[in-house]
Amino acid sequence: MEKYYNVQNAIRNAEQIRGNEPYNPFMTDNYVGDYVKAESEDEAIMLAMDYIIEVLKNDPCADYEIQEDDDSILVRENGEPVIEYYNFIATKV
Repeated sequence: MEKYYNVQNAIRNAEQIRGNEPYNPFMTDNYVGDYVKAESEDEAIMLAMDYIIEVLKNDPCADYEIQEDDDSILVRENGEPVIEYYNFIATKV
């Protein structure tokens, strides 16, 4: 039976990835929106990550290189880091 999850994640910008700016790993963002329909927390996180990747791939103004790990998405442009989405957490609503 599918349930509804709120999926949040932390974000680091290019300067934070390079270590030039401090970042708060507990600062979260709800990039996906209201909720994700899934059968488990793991599936909700996977669907949220897939959604973010799809949005990035369809950006007509950028040519991103996307590196996906189990729990993070690193986005590069021209070989340079642009943004990282990480620390995904799914909470049942």
